Amino acid sequence: MKWVITIAAVGVMLSPQARAEPGYKLNKAMTAAVALSNLSPGGACVAGRASGRIVAVRYNEMQTVPVLFTIAEKSGERTLINIDVDELQNASMLAQGWVVPALQKMVRKGRTVNLGIKLCGAAGRVIMLDAIK
Repeated sequence: MKWVITIAAVGVMLSPQARAEPGYKLNKAMTAAVALSNLSPGGACVAGRASGRIVAVRYNEMQTVPVLFTIAEKSGERTLINIDVDELQNASMLAQGWVVPALQKMVRKGRTVNLGIKLCGAAGRVIMLDAIK
């Protein structure tokens, strides 16, 4: 859990930092998530957009959740997109129940995707998935 330090008149007080749950939009039948959002907390990252065809996917040790993938853009440029699996594990069981199966279906080789991304790290070189549809 992340902590925010609040300096009080008498001393230092620690409180958990509020974070938003991953978001999901369900299909009309309410049987599956068709769009995901708020997958990366961001911090000091800059928001951006990307789109392309998924050409490679890497999964966690159990081969159940994608942890990163590569998209090929129309220009031919390839971009590595990271998924913040730790943030997903900290989400409520309800959110995990919709988000994880949706990631398994949406992040697969050959699929064309529109992404919301967060550009993090030095010069925004670490790209994190924030939204997908």
